[in-house]
Amino acid sequence: MKSWLLSEGRTHTSPVTFMNAMCEQLESQGVEFSRVSIMVRTVHPTYEFLVLIRTPASMNGMMVSTTKKIYSRELHDFDQHHIEQFLVEYGHTDEATFASSPFQAIIDGKSMVRCRLQDINGDGEYPIFKDLLAVGMTDYMAIPIDLLPPDYGMMSFCSVCPGGFEDEQVALLQEIQPLVSMLLSPLLMRDASQSILAAYLGAGPAQEVYAGRIQLGNVEELEAVIGFVDMRSFTATTRVAEGTQVIQRLNEFFSALNMVVTDAGGLILKFMGDGALVVFPLGEDKTENVAKNALDAHKQFRKRVNAINSDNAQDPLGPIDFGMALHIGTVLYGNIGAPNRLDFTVIGPAVNLAARLEGLCPRFGVDIVVSEAFAQLLPDVFEDMGTQRVRGVGNDIRVFQQRP
Repeated sequence: MKSWLLSEGRTHTSPVTFMNAMCEQLESQGVEFSRVSIMVRTVHPTYEFLVLIRTPASMNGMMVSTTKKIYSRELHDFDQHHIEQFLVEYGHTDEATFASSPFQAIIDGKSMVRCRLQDINGDGEYPIFKDLLAVGMTDYMAIPIDLLPPDYGMMSFCSVCPGGFEDEQVALLQEIQPLVSMLLSPLLMRDASQSILAAYLGAGPAQEVYAGRIQLGNVEELEAVIGFVDMRSFTATTRVAEGTQVIQRLNEFFSALNMVVTDAGGLILKFMGDGALVVFPLGEDKTENVAKNALDAHKQFRKRVNAINSDNAQDPLGPIDFGMALHIGTVLYGNIGAPNRLDFTVIGPAVNLAARLEGLCPRFGVDIVVSEAFAQLLPDVFEDMGTQRVRGVGNDIRVFQQRP
């Protein structure tokens, strides 16, 4: 088993594929698993733990967890097994289920938690033992995953064999623990790095940066719908609201915006005070389709903002409102800044025009205006509001708003 870990085991690039391949190799050597889990603390602003649970495809519903802190769930199918991947939000460690779990015992310093489930009386030492026994498990063991502080982790193994794990099998799992930890650590670090980059830069820029496009001036032309969104009356709000209230309002606003933009195939490139720069790359999709998606993002955002206002009808700060501008054009996309302080963003006249257009929303009393180039893609949707002088743009520009 050690030989496999030091050869083929080193070729895997994700915790999920490594976990499945490791289990298959152990199974080929006679170790039977009906449930294997990996739980590790990770670094991300939204979630704290990554959990992987491997079960036979025929044994659905083996999660055996009561946490209410699930951020997301993803299923990975293999030939005879599947692996459920869970991201668990902050606050799980405050739940009673965590405090009374084998994972907490491992964190507290236990080198192994072992229980022959078929021999327990009552609920057993940990509540999860009763749950596992109820779905047919006969044996349980958990061992640490040694990671660099402040991260920590645990692997657990369950059997349905009448006699549970043999002593030699338990010894094998303990013997390979240091190597498994050594191989998992860089995979987990890689996933965490990509997730953190995506949280701070956006998914697209994160992929570019992680792929090595990190040199100053490394830019390319990109055809895209460019959007600029601004929260109304923000300056006035900051004069009368506490700092925490202002931050909460911004977070609600931007969370709703991020959801609709992502669902429409776009990404937020930058938050700027109370505004945001968003792009919808054309890619291989038809230009008209991308324009429709961007316009639908506005429609869905309006619905979400209205819902926020409804939920906070008694808020003394009053309702949230916004303006949005959409334009289509060519931008420069890539690394811009100084040698030791880079930003992955877009620049160009098209970006400037979108930002300037948004300032016209109050003049027309609407929450969206678009450029002539954008309106031409959806001629039945918009009406011409005539030419307007816009600061920072050389020529008067023709502006359009949605038809009633």
